[in-house]
Amino acid sequence: MFIDKANISADQQELKNMNDLLSLTLVEKNLSALDVDYDDIAYILTDISDQISFRPRYKYGVYYFDKSTKKIEYSRDGIEPLKSGVVNFGNSTFEDLFGTGKIFLNETGMFADWVRDFRNIKNQNMYKALNGRAVELGLTSVYDAFNPETTLFISASNAFNAVGKDGRRHEIERVIFERNIKSIFDPNIYEKYTLAEGVKITIPRSVRYIGPNAFGYLLGDIEINVKDRNNTLVLHSSLGVNVKSNAKKVDASVLAAQNEANNALISGAILEGFLDRSDIAVYDDASGALFMDLTKVDAEMKLNLAPFQAANPDITGFVADISSAGDSVRIVSFMAFNNEGIIAFVKIKVKVK
Repeated sequence: MFIDKANISADQQELKNMNDLLSLTLVEKNLSALDVDYDDIAYILTDISDQISFRPRYKYGVYYFDKSTKKIEYSRDGIEPLKSGVVNFGNSTFEDLFGTGKIFLNETGMFADWVRDFRNIKNQNMYKALNGRAVELGLTSVYDAFNPETTLFISASNAFNAVGKDGRRHEIERVIFERNIKSIFDPNIYEKYTLAEGVKITIPRSVRYIGPNAFGYLLGDIEINVKDRNNTLVLHSSLGVNVKSNAKKVDASVLAAQNEANNALISGAILEGFLDRSDIAVYDDASGALFMDLTKVDAEMKLNLAPFQAANPDITGFVADISSAGDSVRIVSFMAFNNEGIIAFVKIKVKVK
């Protein structure tokens, strides 16, 4: 009992720290608490500050953002307080698990694991695999509301929308991004998807780069809102002529020129240790990235980024995205940032052992 009380007290102190930082950042960035969703809060509190995490010490503790109070709240009774209210999934962020305007924030526990897995769905089998846990956790309503037949799941280099039981594709009513997504590349999709009327795509603040033709598979009049225009780099060719957007765009040629020297440093680090390079293909792709095809190489890939980091002391961010690209290969993407944008961008295609 004494341990539980101490953990609850520590959680409540953390709650105060969270709300203080959130309030300060909302003012600094001129944001309204009514407009923030899970992605905003996670970015503001975990990306900006390494002192904050949504990991309650008390075993039944839950952090959540309440849109009615415009604050992060704490429950010592699990998720029960999140269920109260009038259910409405129409305008909810996905983490509003019960459609009540209370956004689940925990990073640990069974509910957090299920939410993370759902956000990262890339095919129908992954969706079906989450059904049993949804029933167990009492989340069948959100499981059904975000059915892939009417939901578009977007990850770094993959977009997924299921064919309906009638054999055709339905209009997309909701869009979900992979948790903490850093970049969006051309997903190599050949089907065309149509957004339902009034559906808008909002790019999370965590996204630092949108590559060429990233949304070329969407039909109709499309509106894309980039939440952090100053830190999200968007190539001109990433958004088609049918897209309305507030994005600041750059040309791939400019990006490629800025990256050339740094890409050479990273490629050298990746290729270090490969004695036979005859089967390695290296070339620039349409996104301005250096593309390396290692699918014919059997040796283990090693990476030593020390020379690159030493040559770039002003790096403010470093990202590695690993995405499925079929059953036999995967794409590994390395990006580095300074205050002026991306300074290195390398994509590597490798076999999955």
